[in-house]
Amino acid sequence: VLITGGAGGLGRGLVQRFHDDGAVVLALDKDSDAIEQLQKELPNVTAVTVDVADWNETKKAIEAFGAIDHVVNNAAILIPQYFMEITKEMADLHFNVNALACINVVQTAAKGMMERGSGGSIVNITSIESTGATAGFSMYSSAKIALEMITKSMSVELGRHNIRANCVSPNGIDGDGMVKISDPRITAAVENLFRRNTIKRLIAPNEVADLVMFLLSPLSAMITGETVVIDGELPKVTAAVVDLSEWTRLERSLNRLEQLVNNAGIIIPQPFMGITKETASLHFNVNTMACVNIPQTAAKGMIERGSGGTIINISSLAIKGASPGTAIYSASKIALEMLTKSMSVELGPNNIRANCIVPNAVNTPMVQVDDQWLNQILKSSCKEVLSNE
Repeated sequence: VLITGGAGGLGRGLVQRFHDDGAVVLALDKDSDAIEQLQKELPNVTAVTVDVADWNETKKAIEAFGAIDHVVNNAAILIPQYFMEITKEMADLHFNVNALACINVVQTAAKGMMERGSGGSIVNITSIESTGATAGFSMYSSAKIALEMITKSMSVELGRHNIRANCVSPNGIDGDGMVKISDPRITAAVENLFRRNTIKRLIAPNEVADLVMFLLSPLSAMITGETVVIDGELPKVTAAVVDLSEWTRLERSLNRLEQLVNNAGIIIPQPFMGITKETASLHFNVNTMACVNIPQTAAKGMIERGSGGTIINISSLAIKGASPGTAIYSASKIALEMLTKSMSVELGPNNIRANCIVPNAVNTPMVQVDDQWLNQILKSSCKEVLSNE
């Protein structure tokens, strides 16, 4: 595994974690003193001093490593400046290091993956700053969100070679040390950002490493082109199997839960002009409303115990666009997604997290489509996915 920016901060933590787990670790960093110290502490790690903004030297270093199966683009720079104070030099520096360098690194490593036919996986470290604006961080945020779009392009163009590419987008990391902020105005803006955070602490480097390792591993074989946000603890989710029709017993069992997965769903395809009140009510009752009552009951116990907890609601990729015959299903699932956002805001102060998983078509018997027209539409919408299986 190749890790850029591997001699300090989060990168050093990633190197340590992969080394401890038995991986062959290759590290790049522009800090020669830190590289020297890394080699003393972990002699089995191959570490090279290079500035990733230098495409030619970086390419030579990566080619000299030989076969690379996994890449973590972690090297980054953050020099806070207010928008009206940004210089061309500072703008170039942020984009050269935080975005463009990742193109060169991945191109060089992926060339070998393609020639060997071995496939591979890539994780680009972005930032929670790409989700919103913070005063003084405009160039950093812009470069990081550009990296997210570059990553999507990587996933599309490299996917046929069995090379996956994803982003990890963390909030503040404990002991990162990437940036020293002296401007009190920017310090105040950052502190305000943390005050809005649901779980009010910095992220441990190992929590980021857990997620990076997952995304590099076969456990995430069907996840590519995604940005995974980590702004609190890494989820440790288990599922509760319950009969939704037995409400009395259900409420007793849910009161003892620490983790909940709302997976129950229904889809009865109907053309828009054929939707009935009964079918519409059924979809919202099962796919949305049940996900109000069940988390309410489970969260009550979590709050009373002070233990916190985790809620996962299974949504659907159908919320990303309209398909004929699935109007009510899509509407009920996108309502569930907004409901989940409200859960996270209101239950967060009790250390209860709520998230949605949004899968594409899953090979299950949940839906049996008898209508030939609808069946053809669903097959057509899944054609690209099915052809890649």
